[in-house]
Amino acid sequence: MSGHFGSTFPGYTWVYDCGSKRSSHLKTIVNNMAVTFPKSWKSHIDMLAISHFDDDHTNGLEELLSKHTVGRLTIPYASFERRLATALSLDGEKLLSRDTALFALDPVTYLVSKGLGERVQEIVLVTGNADSEDDGLDEFFPSDQRGPETEEGFVWREIPASENESENFASGDGYNILGRAANLQVSTTSHDSPFVPNGYSWEFFFFNSAPSTCAARSSAKIKAAIADAKDVIREMALLGGTRAIKPKWRDKLKKVYIRHFGHSSKSRNNISLCVLSAPTKRVIVESCAAFDRGHSLGYVSPNPIKKGLLLCGDLTIDSSMLRCMERHFTPQRWGDIDVMQIPHHGSKNSWELGNMALCAHRHSVLCVPDSSSMHPHKTVLNDLKGSHTHRADYKNFVQETFHFNI
Repeated sequence: MSGHFGSTFPGYTWVYDCGSKRSSHLKTIVNNMAVTFPKSWKSHIDMLAISHFDDDHTNGLEELLSKHTVGRLTIPYASFERRLATALSLDGEKLLSRDTALFALDPVTYLVSKGLGERVQEIVLVTGNADSEDDGLDEFFPSDQRGPETEEGFVWREIPASENESENFASGDGYNILGRAANLQVSTTSHDSPFVPNGYSWEFFFFNSAPSTCAARSSAKIKAAIADAKDVIREMALLGGTRAIKPKWRDKLKKVYIRHFGHSSKSRNNISLCVLSAPTKRVIVESCAAFDRGHSLGYVSPNPIKKGLLLCGDLTIDSSMLRCMERHFTPQRWGDIDVMQIPHHGSKNSWELGNMALCAHRHSVLCVPDSSSMHPHKTVLNDLKGSHTHRADYKNFVQETFHFNI
């Protein structure tokens, strides 16, 4: 999903997730972005947000960055233990591709290995709530090093460009394992503060559903695990290049996980960075015009009050999660949501029956492959009958237009 706002040059362009089960379709979308956005657009994406690390949400990243630059790559923060479990698909989900696994494990090293480190200005890691009073986060992001909160709401902490990995943030929690990204800034921010781009009446309010860490771990244990993982990355040639990637690299990394963290792992399913995107001033909204190959299928009646767009990735949502999200975003913002992307293509495993009764949005968007018989599931569609449903697939897209009252 993508968006653009701003009445003056160059405006603000943002993208949420970048992946597809069809590589040819993905290339077409990336190549046609210049047509989608205003003529003044200069192939620069101000913010790219990745919800989670599945192939169909990230496998277009290399293609996108080869064509366009990104100011802020925003991803959910997760501990090294959790990222390693995700890269290895220890939750029993289908195996990730090598590129997605490496991106999940260490996004900085992945970008540099692909020659894309200069295409991104900074990576912002959005932290969620801790799952215990001692979540271990201060060990890697000490409060006195996080920096002051800015007017935009971000709390910055830049990675030192140091070769001594044991002393910097990179080794602290396994971002930039190989220490090659001297020019790529990495910072953290809590999801508790909305981000308002300078000069625009718009906000992005993130929600990281995952706790900050799997469990409190000593820094010595984390550093030992990172050191072993780094050895495997080099030994198995996971960064590609002139050396062929060796088989059974997953087995090698899995031994690292078991050696340091044991046999159990927590699921990656609910590591999903949601975002509530909305103007901060009163607008008239032409809600959810659905298009078939560019031909409008008609507007639903404009709504001058509701204006929020909630994107949920593949988050598993039940009644307790919805109540948590409402508290997080605040009841006022929650009641102001007009359009909600229903998670995981409308899977019955990601949407609890009765959820719609707890939602205030008028329009539900389902992003589904046109060949799927299970997505969206009929029980999900039945629950969504209280809203207008719109389907985005390989042939159709959904667009929402805002008119600002100046």
